Amino acid sequence: MLILIDIGNTNTNWGIAKSIDDVRASHTSKTTKSKTVLKKEFQKIETVGNIDGIVISSVVPDVCEIVLEVAKTICDEQNIFVPHYEEFAELMDMKIKPEIIKPGADRLANAFALKKLYSLPACAIDVGTAITLEIVDKQGKFLGGAIAPGEKLQLKALQEYTSQLGAIKRLPKSVPAIGRTTAEAMAIGIKRGVPWGIIGMLSGAEEFLGQPLESIVVTGGGALPMCMFLEKIYENAECDELLTLRGLACAWYGK
Repeated sequence: MLILIDIGNTNTNWGIAKSIDDVRASHTSKTTKSKTVLKKEFQKIETVGNIDGIVISSVVPDVCEIVLEVAKTICDEQNIFVPHYEEFAELMDMKIKPEIIKPGADRLANAFALKKLYSLPACAIDVGTAITLEIVDKQGKFLGGAIAPGEKLQLKALQEYTSQLGAIKRLPKSVPAIGRTTAEAMAIGIKRGVPWGIIGMLSGAEEFLGQPLESIVVTGGGALPMCMFLEKIYENAECDELLTLRGLACAWYGK
């Protein structure tokens, strides 16, 4: 059995896998550097049988180092796998270009899961602190994608970089069509702007590919409401909240 850990900027997702086809969520925790807290998070995982390995992806390098230290107390170091650009490049037949800024492990895990599990060409949309899109072509090649600020980042930017737009502290779940107050106008701009921005990026991806996307897979903490919106426009949009964890499992079994 594998323990799967996806460390994000805000949250960390924990899961287990018995095979590529048997990946399950365990729980979600706040991303932390506390070894004491991390030990408790490991203890929350309901393991069945021996732990064959631990697979970790992270967009927060200093947190990853601490998670690794704790992981070594419950699993042999040789069975801890932290796939980076080079490992995914080999798995996906990508050319390694050391001069580029390398995509994060979470983005590559999403792309690899698309290649192994979904009809191609495909797009993964990860809705979290940032919103990322990953595109895999019909041959299974990772082409790249796009990164945009998520709802909370957009709100924070308006609050911090404008002098008169600190009107709301948090976003409502739903918004009217037209804002009658500054607070409503801000909420509308973000709540409606983010999903329509994603549609613009999807349109650009299909134009670049020269064909429609066969699979549009939404994942991340905000996956469900985003997928419900996209389904109104794209019949093939679907929600897979375990996509990144599935990609990590695929990386382990494919290495």
